[in-house]
Amino acid sequence: MNFYYEDEDQILPLLLHRVPEGQAPCQCQDCEGIHRRMQELSLAQDGLTSLVA
Repeated sequence: MNFYYEDEDQILPLLLHRVPEGQAPCQCQDCEGIHRRMQELSLAQDGLTSLVA
């Protein structure tokens, strides 16, 4: 079953785990899945790694 949220483009970046500025993005299973879904939706990922989960 596939779920689609109308505001998925706004919600997904907020779910990424916070990392200190200058460090690589979090690579836990959750964040990897979020990044994968963002790529599927063709969402820009620049500057999103420092957002709060």
